[in-house]
Amino acid sequence: MDARVEPVAVYVLGLIAEEAGEVSQAAGQALRFGLDTPADQVLSARQRLTKELGDMFAATHYAAMLGLISIDEVHRIGHAKLGKLLDQSQKDNLGRPLAPLPEGS
Repeated sequence: MDARVEPVAVYVLGLIAEEAGEVSQAAGQALRFGLDTPADQVLSARQRLTKELGDMFAATHYAAMLGLISIDEVHRIGHAKLGKLLDQSQKDNLGRPLAPLPEGS
């Protein structure tokens, strides 16, 4: 088996890495300045995060279209993770629920 990465895979992996970095940056700005604070001249932090997540979504689907990953497997793993986050019996290493639920839930 050839261990080299094909040029199209190099491009897609770079795209995914770039988009992941942009999602991380948008989330960090939202944490520091608030979700509804302008992140730049046009978009709020919430809008920028939404845009960057959409770009990541597109990169993920592009990778699947090229056969680099299985979108069905991505969806299966995503649904399993969401179920785990919503399961209040799941705890972190400090005994807290993995993800807080909105108040009144």
